[in-house]
Formats: sequence, structure tokens, C-alpha cells
Amino acid sequence: DDQWLQFDIGPPTLISGLVTLGKGDTLKNHWVTRYHVSYSNDSALWYYYIEGINSEIKEFEGNQDKDTPRTQYFKSPFVARFVRIHPTQWNVQIAMRAGLLGCPFNDQCGPEFVRIANNTPCGWLAIYKSGLGLNINGDVCGGRGLNINGDVCGGRGLNINGDVCGGRGLNINE
Repeated sequence: DDQWLQFDIGPPTLISGLVTLGKGDTLKNHWVTRYHVSYSNDSALWYYYIEGINSEIKEFEGNQDKDTPRTQYFKSPFVARFVRIHPTQWNVQIAMRAGLLGCPFNDQCGPEFVRIANNTPCGWLAIYKSGLGLNINGDVCGGRGLNINGDVCGGRGLNINGDVCGGRGLNINE
């Protein structure tokens, strides 16, 4: 798994499948015949796609020639910002054209993402990894919301649209 093709989709997206093709710009017969798929929301922690009760990494069958599209649908769609295709076998040399199948993720945003308003997509929050004690969509005294710099119930931080020790709304330095 030293080589991969990586997609950066942007906001978290529900990925339901992918389409692959071989090399398309020459007369050479190059294509990937088998591969693994991994995904991530931060490009640091990666999960390999697994399928079935044996929890083994799923190896997908790739193309049989360079021109015929091969579509794979995931039995367990996943939400991700980054997706990698890891070739494990190929014809002559690794060559691939690929596209992802999916749709915008309209449920609760995952870790490292925040939705500014109900009708907007999830967006990556760069401050998440800065160590400022940021909690997105986590429990703040039993409510949901944004907590910066720690404990809202203990008198520090900012909570938006969540319960603040039983109250609703914005709490600053109380």
C-alpha cells in the first residue's frame, strides 16, 4: 500500500461507490486489476474499507481492460473528506482513472467539521487541531454545541446553540 490515488472531496460526503478505468491516453494496455479503499476526515487517521463479518480489508476487483468502466457500490457507505484507492495488482503497470459516487452528507457533521447554518454543508474547522480545547457537536453539560477553551459549566469558554447548564443560547465567560 505504498502507492495510492487520493481524492479530497471538501465537505464530508456520503460515499456509496466508485468507478474505475485504465489508462486512456495511449495505446498501451495499463490498468489496475485489484485494489483496497481507505478513507479519512483529517488525512492523518485512515480507515480501510472492510466488508462482512470477518472484518478483513475488502479487496475490490478492478478493471479487465483499459476502456471499460468498472463500478463498485459499497455495501456499507461511509462519510469522508478524503478517499484513497490503493492498487494491489495491475496489468503491466499502475494506471487508473477513477471517480467517486456519493452525495452531500446532510446529517450531523463529524469530528473536525462544523455547519454554520442548517442549510449549509459541513465545513472543515482548521482550529480543531490547534489545541485550543475545541469541541464540535459534543456534549456541553448534556446539550449540543460549540465549546472553546474548556468547561462551560466551570465558567470558561463559548457555547453556541447548546444547553449551558440547563439554559439555551450563548454563554461567554460565566
